[in-house]
Amino acid sequence: MDGFRTIDHIGTTDASKAGSIRNIHAYITEDDGAGVETGNYFLEIHDRLKTGDQIFCSLDVAGTPTGRIYIVTASSASTVSIAPFQAAAIA
Repeated sequence: MDGFRTIDHIGTTDASKAGSIRNIHAYITEDDGAGVETGNYFLEIHDRLKTGDQIFCSLDVAGTPTGRIYIVTASSASTVSIAPFQAAAIA
């Protein structure tokens, strides 16, 4: 998938915990947010994604560029789903 790069790997301070490492990715595309949010948009790179990864997107770069952050909610050979990143309010 052109425009997709893994930027970094992050995890808990206890690296001995299985599955504690997640990835931060960047993706630049001419597609808009609705297109990227379509089910299985990232299916061709499912093997590079795992649940909990973050994807920083630059969208519609040939039109009216916008930016969004997504969380991978599921990733397998048959499905990849993402959701908009929502930070909890600080009380």
